[in-house]
Order: sequence, then structure tokens, then C-alpha cells
Amino acid sequence: LELPIGQPLLLVFGGASVNDMLRNWAMHVQRLHIAYVVTCMDEKLFQLADSYQLPGVIFDERNDVVTTRWKYFRMDPKAFMTMGILKVRFFVAFLRSGFDILCADLDVIWLQDPYPWVSGAVEASALLAFADIVVSSDVTHGGADVDQHLWGMGQEMNTGMLLLRSSEGAVKVCEAWVERMKLEMVSISKLPSNMLQWWSNDQTFFNEVIHRSLKLQADLKSVRATEREMATTVLRTHTLHPARRALLDKSLRNVEDLRVSASAKFSTIRNLVFRSIRGKDGENPTRY
Repeated sequence: LELPIGQPLLLVFGGASVNDMLRNWAMHVQRLHIAYVVTCMDEKLFQLADSYQLPGVIFDERNDVVTTRWKYFRMDPKAFMTMGILKVRFFVAFLRSGFDILCADLDVIWLQDPYPWVSGAVEASALLAFADIVVSSDVTHGGADVDQHLWGMGQEMNTGMLLLRSSEGAVKVCEAWVERMKLEMVSISKLPSNMLQWWSNDQTFFNEVIHRSLKLQADLKSVRATEREMATTVLRTHTLHPARRALLDKSLRNVEDLRVSASAKFSTIRNLVFRSIRGKDGENPTRY
């Protein structure tokens, strides 16, 4: 499978107990003629995907599946966290294979092709085409969906819609995310087998990893020239493909022109937040 530069592969995940929802999700994507993959958390779903002629993937190792006595993984804290770990391991595998990925929960139905909004074709989201990570948020009112409130990043980031670029930054974040969930599994293993645990999930630890990383003094829309220059340098360092670099330069010129002219459109451009994360064993920090 080969996709155009910047076009993400759509992912969805689940187990056999939700196969009807998965088929509904897949039918909507098929109508849009978008490349997608079903990441299977158990062998039964993998077999069902094959029988329904859906492109399914599963890890080879026998231990890399989710098992539970409950009908739904969400009812079992160990199974649910295991699913979170497997899901993000799938992310890393696809990212390292060169795919940008756009993962959505089963309750997100695609009615239109999201490509224009993640490729830079739509002016308001032009900068998102160069972000390592784009995530939805639980912002429930427009007042927080502005620069001053970091477009919802100060609130709960919702991994039910997550775009990851095939970049070092996205991989490092995912690796840290997996390690944090593995640590949580140690605590979960001590819970009584009949206890329901609702207070943590993979989303909890995505938020923790992001907020614990260092925020850089870099901002494309800042009034400070040094912060704008830092943001530009980071983006150009990360954007190596000639076509992508040309699109980046065009987007940066447009944002700067809107800033200088004090255009009302300037405030509608979704900004980027620049951070730095350390890898395992004291590796040098990676900016994303």
C-alpha cells in the first residue's frame, strides 16, 4: 500500500464483541474510497474481518491479544488497558513503516473525506498539515477554541480522534505513552478481579505524557519575533520532503501576511504548540 505524501491511513480498533459497529464504520469509509485498516484486538475479530473482506491486522505473538470474561473490554480494567497498549503499539508499527495515521473510535463515523483538513488545503487548518500530532479535545464551547486557550489543549485531550505523522516526535510520544500504560498495569493487576475501574484509560496517560513534556518558547503567531523564528526553525527542520517543504513555506508566508496586515482571518488559523520529550535511558530530547 502506497499513499500520497501527507495522506493518512485511517485506522480503527476493537474486538469481536463490537464487530457490527466496526462493519458500520468500515462501510462509511468504503463509500468515501479511503484507505483504511482494522486493527484487531482478538483473533476472532481478525477472522471476522477476513470473512467480511475488511483489511485487518493482528500481532503475531499469542500474548498480543486482549482477553476478558466480560462482553466489552471497557468493563475489565486490565483488558481495557491492555487494549490501549496494543493500540498504541499498532500506531508505532505503522508510523515506523512510513504511514501517517488517523485513528478514530468506532463511534466516529466518516461522512466526508478528512484529507482537506489535514493536508493544508483548508486555510484555517493549514498548519495542522505539519504537526506531528493532532488530537481532538473535550472543549464543549467555542470560547476555549482559540489561541489564548491553546485550542483546547488546556482541557482534556480526547484520543478518540488522533492524527499521527510518521515522524520521530510522534514515535517518541507513542513510546512514552506505552511505557506509562505498562506502569499502570502494575497497579491494575493488584485490583480485585470483580472490581470495575473507570478512572483511568489510555487517554488519561496520553494527556499525562503530553503535559509532562516541556513546552518550547516557539509560537508561529506570537508577537515576539524570537518565538516565531524558533517555531519556523523547528518546522523546517522536521519538513524534509521537497513538496511538503514548498507547502510549508507557502503556509508560513500566508500566516505572516495575515499577521502583518492584522487580518481578521489571522485569529481563525489553528496554531501549533511546540514541545520537547525525552526518550528512554536519557536520550536527547525530541521536539514535536
